[in-house]
Amino acid sequence: MRGHGAVVVGDSLPQAVGRSYYLQMDAKLQAQAMALGGDITYLDAGEAARTENFRRLRTRLGFVEEQGDGQKASDAKRRPVTGDG
Repeated sequence: MRGHGAVVVGDSLPQAVGRSYYLQMDAKLQAQAMALGGDITYLDAGEAARTENFRRLRTRLGFVEEQGDGQKASDAKRRPVTGDG
């Protein structure tokens, strides 16, 4: 499939769609950074692992709710604010 675009997988459809979206955004930002011409400092393996650990911590603390289908939904428990409390 070389030259035909990206292949993105996930444990669920929402996860695959999310990864696809951020793959595109990350690629665009990297291309813009590279166009500036300076050195780019990428995350090393330790920094990447800490980022993943932080995501898991946010999930456990309830900042990102894990739904039954594996989908992450940060606003799953939020309701619109109304005048009656």
